[in-house]
Amino acid sequence: MKVVDPYVAVPEINGVQLLRNIEEAGRVCYKSEDAITGESYYPFIEKILKLGHESIFEHEKVTARIVCDRGVSHEIVRHRLAAYSMESSRYCNYSKGKFGGEITVIRPFFFPEGSKEYMVWYSSCKDAEDSYMRLLRLGRTPQEARSVLPNSLKINRHLPYLAITLHK
Repeated sequence: MKVVDPYVAVPEINGVQLLRNIEEAGRVCYKSEDAITGESYYPFIEKILKLGHESIFEHEKVTARIVCDRGVSHEIVRHRLAAYSMESSRYCNYSKGKFGGEITVIRPFFFPEGSKEYMVWYSSCKDAEDSYMRLLRLGRTPQEARSVLPNSLKINRHLPYLAITLHK
C-alpha cells in the first residue's frame, strides 16, 4: 500500500493542449492514461462523441487535476458548478500491474505520522487493501470488491475552473 500527499496541478493552455486535456480527463475515467500519445486525442475524442460521454467536454475550459482522498472528492462533487471526471474504482482493478498490485491512499494531514492515531489509520487502510485483494482473488469484480475500500483511497479527478483576467 502506498501513502501519498494530496496535490493540485494546472496544465498549460493552448488549442491543441485543450484537446489533449479533454482526452486526459476522459482517460482518467477508464484509467487508460498510458494510451495517450502525441496524436491520440483526436481518435479518442471521436470515440467519446460516438459513445455519448459528453461530460468530458466540459473540460474544454482550463482543467485542474486534484489528487485527494474519496472523502474530499465527494465533498467537491456536491458543488456541481463544474464537470468532474475521475478514476473509477468500479473499473480500475488495483491488483493489476499498472497500479503496482496495491491501492494508494492519501496521507491524512490531521494525524501526525508515527502517532498512535496514524498507526490505527494506516492499519485500517492496510486491512482494507488486504480484504479488497482477497475479494478479487475470490473472483469478485473490482466494482464489487471496492465496497471495502477506505475513504482515504487516492482519487485522480479532473475539474475545470474559470480564470478571470483583468486587462488595464
